[in-house]
Amino acid sequence: MTGTAPRERFLLLDGLRGAAALAVITDHVPSALSNLLPGRYLAVDFFFALSGFILAHVYGPRLAAGLTPAQFLRGRVIRLYPLYIAATLAGALLAAFKAVRGWPDIGLAHVAVSTLLNAVYLPVPQSLSVANWGPFPFDGPAWSLFFELAVNIVFALIALRLTTRVNAILLAFAAGALVFTAFTFGKLDGGFAYENFWAGLPRVAYAFFAGVLVYRLRETWRMPALPPWAALALLFAILAMPAGGILRPAWDAFAAIALMPLLIACCANSRVGGTAARACATAGALSYGFYVFQAVVIAWYDTLFASAARSGLVRTAAIAGITLLVVILARAFYEAPARRALRFLPARVVETEGASS
Repeated sequence: MTGTAPRERFLLLDGLRGAAALAVITDHVPSALSNLLPGRYLAVDFFFALSGFILAHVYGPRLAAGLTPAQFLRGRVIRLYPLYIAATLAGALLAAFKAVRGWPDIGLAHVAVSTLLNAVYLPVPQSLSVANWGPFPFDGPAWSLFFELAVNIVFALIALRLTTRVNAILLAFAAGALVFTAFTFGKLDGGFAYENFWAGLPRVAYAFFAGVLVYRLRETWRMPALPPWAALALLFAILAMPAGGILRPAWDAFAAIALMPLLIACCANSRVGGTAARACATAGALSYGFYVFQAVVIAWYDTLFASAARSGLVRTAAIAGITLLVVILARAFYEAPARRALRFLPARVVETEGASS
């Protein structure tokens, strides 16, 4: 028996997830927008918190009804893997092309090892990686998926014992680690590179279980609902805070610990209709693909159009447009068949995840 999650829709959270995915691209493509969003990397903390909220909604009742951790993990793999492996292989293909062409510091052996490890969500040791900057060289944002799946497994294993008190204690320790991380690096932008890889652990540990707690508290306590325009403005205000010096890590920690969970708590109670509802649903549906494909599109774009400008709003718009087209095509012709192919995995569970279920 798998259980069934309540049919409640969180369309405004879908819309914010799409907006946050769009903000992340400014972290990969330098432009005036990057200067306008100095805390753009906090979008990842929003993703982690939203994931905890949604998984508590979708899978909490199923786990309580007897869904096993293996069945839960199968559902997550079916949800995440098709677009992830497509992006990873696209990046690996580009690296192999560069290796064959004799580009320095890129060898086919390193490409092969990096592909095999990244294909199963594992980070590549620095000495074996095709790139010496990060453990997921083909698809930079994949570092967050590694930590996402790790915390998902922990959630599945402890969900039945995760009382509100235990959750609060866990968050207290994770918040301390998060503050330490922010001040260690001067900001909460870590997890993607070898030098800051460990920073991903406190980020996901706090944000994810904060999202779980926010969802569970909705049974007895609900925040005032925010209209869509206010929610969007608050999200970008958090990302745009121009803090400098010691205020930067302080703001980042405060935003991740308090503001992101509160924003989710308010937006979960919002009702969206008409054109805004359709826009939010579309943004949510495209957000994951946009997130995992953008770094790969950037790499291919810079290789094919080496003479083009490496920064600026035109390049940002071009890459965003190409990424969006890739995601639309992938969802139309590839994602659904790939998910069906993955259903040979043992254990049976219907995957209906998203900010709406």
